[in-house]
Amino acid sequence: MPTTLDPSSASVGLTWQPAWLSYVGSVTTCLQALGVECDPAEVAGASGYAFAISINEGLCPSGPTCLEWNLLSQGVSDLGRSTTTYYAQECYVKHTRNDRTRAHAREAFELAKRETEAGRPCVVWGLGVAEFGVVHGTEGDEYLCVKGGPTPARVRWDEVDAPGGPFCLAFPTAREVDADQAARLALWRAVMMTRRPNYSARWTTQHGAYDFWIEELRAGHAVRWSTSYNAQCWAEAREHAAGYTDRLASRLPGAADALGDAHEAYRVVADHLKVVAKAFPWKDDFDSGVVDDPSVIEHAAEHLAAARDAEARAALALQAALSVLNAG
Repeated sequence: MPTTLDPSSASVGLTWQPAWLSYVGSVTTCLQALGVECDPAEVAGASGYAFAISINEGLCPSGPTCLEWNLLSQGVSDLGRSTTTYYAQECYVKHTRNDRTRAHAREAFELAKRETEAGRPCVVWGLGVAEFGVVHGTEGDEYLCVKGGPTPARVRWDEVDAPGGPFCLAFPTAREVDADQAARLALWRAVMMTRRPNYSARWTTQHGAYDFWIEELRAGHAVRWSTSYNAQCWAEAREHAAGYTDRLASRLPGAADALGDAHEAYRVVADHLKVVAKAFPWKDDFDSGVVDDPSVIEHAAEHLAAARDAEARAALALQAALSVLNAG
């Protein structure tokens, strides 16, 4: 869900980064507070998030967070801070809470407590709802959060909503980064993201995701509010992909032509997905009805198909850029 800075959080020295991709916004907020010069496009690009897409059945809202979080943190560390991750990988929601899974939630809390006591904010999954948020401290049994969007000011450690499992991402120390190597690794991660395989029958990744999105709309399976959420998230991701490939072109001049092609293709993808996002405006009412207007569905399908084709061109351009670098 979109996030906005609550003025009361200014006292903790954090400047919140509004984002539909709450992982990107939360990581950016933490890194900036720790002195790293970055913005959401840099975080999304370096981590690989900008190049991913997952569409789940019914346009389930889990799609935009259904990524390999531990892999994302590898790219984040190339921005200048080491990363420490606690990830239980066992669902912690109301019907799965027991002594074992509560222990997972407590461990995530203890990591956040240690880090914030040292003056370092961290990212926690499921603060209030199944989204990422920023923790700037703890008090008793509660996280003290940077309030914004769906994230409240306080959440008890055992009341997080963490499908997929309790998760905490911390940034303990500064690290020296080889800029050229970091850019090359970022390009490699981008290429790998374009090749993500489907590992469940419940969702589809990468190029096939666009066709599945169209199928779910036409079949009357796409829930209104979660369709809007997916559209906003993936439009934002491709906006970051366009911006980041432009930056990579200047950082990797040997592959500038191919990266320029990738930038232009992602610009097209982003523009089409913005049209889709506009077709499904966000309404914070969690309406469970499905998308059923044929004209809206076909309008969206047209732009999703165009986005899919441009995405295929972008993936080929990224691969060409990597091949040029490897040949050199």
